[in-house]
Amino acid sequence: MLLIAAACQTPARVTASAAASSETPWISAHLERAQQSLGAFGLVLGPGATTVVVHDTTASFVAATGHDEPALRAWTTWSTVHLLHPRLWGDDSDAVRTKRLTHELCHAALLHAFADEQAARTAELPRFFTEGACSVVAGQARVSLDKVLARADDDLPLTIDWFVKDPDVAYGAAHALATALVHEHGPGVFAQVMASAARDGRAGCVERAALTLAGAPDVPAWWRRVVDSAGRAP
Repeated sequence: MLLIAAACQTPARVTASAAASSETPWISAHLERAQQSLGAFGLVLGPGATTVVVHDTTASFVAATGHDEPALRAWTTWSTVHLLHPRLWGDDSDAVRTKRLTHELCHAALLHAFADEQAARTAELPRFFTEGACSVVAGQARVSLDKVLARADDDLPLTIDWFVKDPDVAYGAAHALATALVHEHGPGVFAQVMASAARDGRAGCVERAALTLAGAPDVPAWWRRVVDSAGRAP
């Protein structure tokens, strides 16, 4: 397990132990790119240090995160980004490294919209919103809406169950929802949702803020509107 102690502020500062020195150059380059992408969407990391931990083995990653879904390559908490080593991703390239780190730092930035870690926990950020927002900010391609609808078979593909049983569909649906939100309200929309949620602070505040901005009574209605507006049959 390699530990890169990265004070993810602007500009990013990266230090590393001797054991992790070979990882420092690529982490440093991608941190800078990632923070530029965050800034384009009005998102910023909190003033405290965010540590990037690169795990040499899947066993180390699972032990540290408690998550063993086969599709997971990273997991982010308030203060730490856990990454499987890029050689274990199966799709390693310079662009993929940038997008993956951007996605994970976006998770951290969304959490940092709240005053502290406990406040973020209390808010209970919905995975469909965070994964969709981070996917769009990172510029990651996802399963097309047509394929999402074909595989979801009239079910709502944004529930936590879908992220477990068919993550490609869930991430594709979340990406479509987040993309529609940006098209309707501009790139600052995710920061706008999080600022409103932080003022509320109660459980479910992020979902409520997003629904208010979207003008939808609930997530299924919001999803149906996105599908309809794209000219697809739900």
